[in-house]
Amino acid sequence: MMYSKTPRLVKAVRGRDRHTLVIPSSRSCATVRAGWDTLVRRGDKALKAVPLELRRVVDGVEIHSRELRAIQTYLVGDWLTSSNSVRRTPAALRRLGRAAWSAWLTRAFYNGTLLGQFAVVWTISKFMHVDRRRSRGMIVGARLYGELPRFLHLYTAPLARHINRGRVLEPVRALLQLNDRHYWSRDAKAAAREALDEVSAMGSWDEVRRLVDRRHDSRRYLGPGGHLFLYEFILDIARTTPDLALILFEGITLQRPATRPRRIRGKWTGSPPPRHGGAGRLFELLHCLEFNAFLPKDERYTVSPTNIHNTDAHHARTLNVWATRRVSSIARLDRDNYLN
Repeated sequence: MMYSKTPRLVKAVRGRDRHTLVIPSSRSCATVRAGWDTLVRRGDKALKAVPLELRRVVDGVEIHSRELRAIQTYLVGDWLTSSNSVRRTPAALRRLGRAAWSAWLTRAFYNGTLLGQFAVVWTISKFMHVDRRRSRGMIVGARLYGELPRFLHLYTAPLARHINRGRVLEPVRALLQLNDRHYWSRDAKAAAREALDEVSAMGSWDEVRRLVDRRHDSRRYLGPGGHLFLYEFILDIARTTPDLALILFEGITLQRPATRPRRIRGKWTGSPPPRHGGAGRLFELLHCLEFNAFLPKDERYTVSPTNIHNTDAHHARTLNVWATRRVSSIARLDRDNYLN
């Protein structure tokens, strides 16, 4: 099978009573699965366990799964973070290529399953940097991913201001890539020592104490699983000592350098928050990342999207759009309407 490298945004038919897709095709279920299931082909190995059932229907193949909305979020995020994909959006869906998907992704994070949360944080990671590893150092179903809004609320000022100063992206990237080697700074170690003295009556935190008392090399590697204890410790002290929690959160970094993705060429210039569901730090992060993805590398994270006023910009509200990669055999049968 030959696959196109560019995810395509398309429309699909979905039943209202359950999460179902119908793909017009005369091919077998195995062929449709091979061409549509990007989770198995390109995602993390743990995603292969996602239940996906197919059966033949009249003039098509029906796909249904309990995780279908999460899969949709994953695939749309794959399309949204690819410069070539957004540029080659079909004419019928061109308006969605200039729309803001931040509110849609925020709802998917809060209303979805663990896989849905993973799909959103995986999209955030792809917005930040280029990494050719399939898992990008991320863990499917990690509890800390659900706590991402709590980490973002450590910033008291508007989040866009911190993003433009470069103070948010690296700590968030370190949080999302839990499987990578983590390091911490001297300021973070001092903040952890001070926080331990203040919360000694609330809990022992022996693991964190061992990290603070341990003699590190010049690179201050936290060791296997050390950053997990620190992230749990940050959540514990966030209410009592938010200043120390923020210093510690910003002091945990990764070894791998961040390479920014290619610019998404288009006319998306930002949009105001929606009337409903636009409040929250997670939305601010997604909105700012999406806005800066359309700027050249030397101009990214220098202008806040809140300062942009564009009457043409809008938020994506549709639920019947999907992203997929085309298989040559299916494309020959129905070149333009394989998911229409």
